[in-house]
Amino acid sequence: MNISYKLKFEFKIRECEIRDIIEDKNILESLSDEHNIINEICFTCDRNKTTLFSGRVESEDILDGYRFILYDLRTKILKSLLLTDIDFLEFQDNAEIIIENEKELRLHNKQIFPNYIMFGTIAPTIKCINKEVLKNAMETIINDNKIYEEVFFWLYMTDTVANIDEGITQFDNIIRYRLLWTAFNSLYNIRFRNKKYKSEKFKIEEFAKEKFVLDYFRSIYDDKRSCLYDLARSNLHLYYKDKRRNVNISHELKNSLNKNSNEDIAKYSLLCLYSIRNGLVHGNLGDVLYLSRKAYILLKPLIIKALLYSN
Repeated sequence: MNISYKLKFEFKIRECEIRDIIEDKNILESLSDEHNIINEICFTCDRNKTTLFSGRVESEDILDGYRFILYDLRTKILKSLLLTDIDFLEFQDNAEIIIENEKELRLHNKQIFPNYIMFGTIAPTIKCINKEVLKNAMETIINDNKIYEEVFFWLYMTDTVANIDEGITQFDNIIRYRLLWTAFNSLYNIRFRNKKYKSEKFKIEEFAKEKFVLDYFRSIYDDKRSCLYDLARSNLHLYYKDKRRNVNISHELKNSLNKNSNEDIAKYSLLCLYSIRNGLVHGNLGDVLYLSRKAYILLKPLIIKALLYSN
């Protein structure tokens, strides 16, 4: 006998009040997929005017059920809310999910994964700051001429994103990278403020030629090195009005890594990061949801190195 997982879920939605029970079978069926059947959807409000979005789903596979609730269903409801006249919205990334027929499932030796809450999240890394590193940073700030104030502001903003207790979600990674790119954009605009370039791409290519940038890409290893290969295996492009000029930047980075050409690695790595930024800003998502975290890991240390080098 085929036993399905009966999952009951609840999300919190703030800044709007919804009181409704979705009973239309056509809507429930359309929101379901082949392996995850929605039996119930309900919106209620607590005394703090927080909307509780809850429901029941029957799933063939427990992990696929979690994925369906946390990503597919949540995303569809979120999109629906964005088409209403709300001004502010906070939609909880993680849900409280209960396996209602756990006892029955255990009798049939079905897999149980109760600790689903970290599904799709990353625990923030608590870093120990070396005394010498802190001393160097303080000496840099003492000698700071304050021309990079905007860079420091946006750099700090990237560190304020995410709930430290609940973890960093894929959505947090997107926001963090967009803010970090703003810091980077401010950085290279300040460095080249007395020069004229045709485009942002030219500025980034010039930045890639800086000695400290070349030193950075020459010395990276471990997790950052693997991020470079992730970018090279992707399908990142730079697009132009004249389509004949379109460039597969991932392919160029892959060739640079194969040739071990540090100048080209620096150039095409930064252009890959630029392509990810373009995807987030212009809505051409592709792989950038996944790659935004990789891009963040590569770009933030480079910005810090630039600030230390500049003072």
